Order: sequence, then C-alpha cells, then structure tokens
Amino acid sequence: MRSEPAWKQTYRALDHGHAKGQCLRLPGLKKKFPPAIRNFSEMFVEMQNERHLADYDPTVVFNRAEILQRIEETENIIRQFEKVDRKDRRAFAILVLLKFRK
Repeated sequence: MRSEPAWKQTYRALDHGHAKGQCLRLPGLKKKFPPAIRNFSEMFVEMQNERHLADYDPTVVFNRAEILQRIEETENIIRQFEKVDRKDRRAFAILVLLKFRK
C-alpha cells in the first residue's frame, strides 16, 4: 500500500511545463517508445493546450458534443497506454517527471 503523503507530493510535484516540453521531444525518440506512449504524449499536449484555453480565454466556447468526443478519445488513449509494458510506462514517467542532468 502506498503512503498517502508521498503519493500526494508525487501527484502535486509534476511540472506541467516540463512534462509538455518532454512530450514535444517524444517524436524525436520514436524508436525508444511504443506508439501508445507517443499517442498519450500527443494527447497530453493537446489537452493541456485546451485546458489553458478554458482557464485563460474568456471568449472560448466549447461545444458539448465535441467535449464528449474528446473525453472518449482521451479515455481510449489512456486505456491503450495502460496496456503498454510497465518498463516503457516507467521510462516515460521518468522522462516527464525528472529533469535531465549531464
């Protein structure tokens, strides 16, 4: 069983800007990650962009049908991601969570 305080800290520690930057790098790492992870990273960037529109653009309007479609697409991509071998998911998590140091 995981420690609740440690899980909360991990959950809150994600730097979305860094994660997005790493996801944008992913196409250059095609040989290192399976398609389901690349699809997940693309969706992460798209959803973050849409969230920023929703949060910061008071003129943006979202259509209910489009939102439901995006939810369905996102859930499908998450299901595909969850089927990927654990070692690849772990490598992706490390890529988006930790800053690379030389």
